[in-house]
Amino acid sequence: MTATPAKVTEKSAENDLVKMVIIDGIVHVHSKSDNQFTLEDAERMTNMRHQLQNYVKMPLLANLTGFRTWSKEAREFVSTDYAVRYLSAEALLTDNSLFTITIANIYLKLSPPPIPHKVFNDREKAIQWLKKFI
Repeated sequence: MTATPAKVTEKSAENDLVKMVIIDGIVHVHSKSDNQFTLEDAERMTNMRHQLQNYVKMPLLANLTGFRTWSKEAREFVSTDYAVRYLSAEALLTDNSLFTITIANIYLKLSPPPIPHKVFNDREKAIQWLKKFI
């Protein structure tokens, strides 16, 4: 698959993998792909997010309901100091499906990020928690 360049505006960024938008100081990430995310994909998403955030720390709400599997290398990368450099906290939003809850728990157990992180199935509760990190 050929990578398409990211379209970045002041408050949102989008490529073939994800759409990101900053709302009230929180970066919201939504997957657009149902394929496995590779290390290259994780690097592209991280670089796009850094640019969108203008290299300023913000909390992140990752909506896992559309995410699929991540390679081991991609999971490890998104927990590196480089990947979380501009994150103050991370909330993982799941639906009540066993699949997304399992994905979130595997990620947090195998590659926990070095920032405050928590799994939610209620969007408003996740946002309230993240507001403490703005």
